[in-house]
Amino acid sequence: VFDAVFTYFYGAPQGSVDIVEFQQHMAEQTDTGQALHYFWQGFHDSGLYDRWVANTTVQTVLLCLLTGWCGRRWSASPGELILRLRFVDAASEARMTDRQVLLRLLGYFVSTLPLFAGFFWISFDKRRQGWHDKIAGTVVIIEPKRNATPNSEAAGR
Repeated sequence: VFDAVFTYFYGAPQGSVDIVEFQQHMAEQTDTGQALHYFWQGFHDSGLYDRWVANTTVQTVLLCLLTGWCGRRWSASPGELILRLRFVDAASEARMTDRQVLLRLLGYFVSTLPLFAGFFWISFDKRRQGWHDKIAGTVVIIEPKRNATPNSEAAGR
């Protein structure tokens, strides 16, 4: 389904690579540099590279928009909602501001680039903050369980 939608917006690949010819040519290569060049040329000439870049860009933008929207709306991602986690302002534990949502999103990239070290940092930090939390001035808290009904104590008597 996604490929059909993607083809609708970005068009079909421009060329094609005969897989048997490609495998034979790669088997004949003794120079690694030449083999990589041939592989890259086929990847680029077929239009797959352009589609891959467009696909990655679209998915990244959509993920950022969804994460930002969830952060602003619920102060949590859908997974964090299930686990009763919320991210809030580190100083006041109030809802995040729009600026903090944006900084947290940008902080995800900073946390990801050095082999996800910013996320692993959570294991070692006293307040369990990742780099993205430190950049945005946020902290993740656990929401207490809520009663199913307001009068659940009266119903149990």
